Amino acid sequence: VFDAEGKPRRVYGVAMDVTERKQAETALRLSEKLAATGRLAATIAHEINNPLEAVTNLLFLARNSEDAGRETRGYLAQAEAELQRVAAIVRQTLGFYRGTTGPANLDLTAMVRESLGMLERRFAGNGIRLVEAMEGVTVRANEGEVRQVVMNLIANSLDAVERGGTVWVEVKAAQGEARLEVRDDGKGISAGDMERLFEPFFTTKQGVGTGLGLWVSRELARKNGGGIEAASDGEGRGASFVLTLPPG
Repeated sequence: VFDAEGKPRRVYGVAMDVTERKQAETALRLSEKLAATGRLAATIAHEINNPLEAVTNLLFLARNSEDAGRETRGYLAQAEAELQRVAAIVRQTLGFYRGTTGPANLDLTAMVRESLGMLERRFAGNGIRLVEAMEGVTVRANEGEVRQVVMNLIANSLDAVERGGTVWVEVKAAQGEARLEVRDDGKGISAGDMERLFEPFFTTKQGVGTGLGLWVSRELARKNGGGIEAASDGEGRGASFVLTLPPG
């Protein structure tokens, strides 16, 4: 507002807090990015699945051929076993994207042992020691989703540990809930990274990793009535992740 001489006398204005709008826009962009990532993973898994079936059939025929020697059959059997592992990963990826059946009573201890078996070669190949302490524990949850979480937590510890390190895996029932703890003596987590650890697309693995593993794992744990907590004494001092689920 100006006076008769054209000099400014006062200003009228409106201040608006747009924090919520900006947060909503960020969340929308993030959800679109996550959806695109899921569609891409499902598409890749579907495309891989077709040639996998053909190669599996060819290996079966070669292994049962009369012309194949004993040593050759052994190699073909190993190749077929490795291919089955790849096929299992593809099926898991497709099942995760499409959604799975409802909750059921599951043997959490057996599921953890199966996951450790699938990662056995990584433990041995990297010279990493595994220490187990597992009770018989059942949970009420979605099988495919819990397998996803268990595998991710163990694989993350393997990634964090250097050759000669140790990973501890404990399964027990405590305070009315099932509890899986995966602990390692690896590189640890800084205080700054700890604050952002469960943010989507945030990763401490330079050059590898999508930053979705822990975020997805915690969301799946919450969906099944549980949660995931992380702890670390700092960089170079290892880390611990605890998955809790309702008992079966």
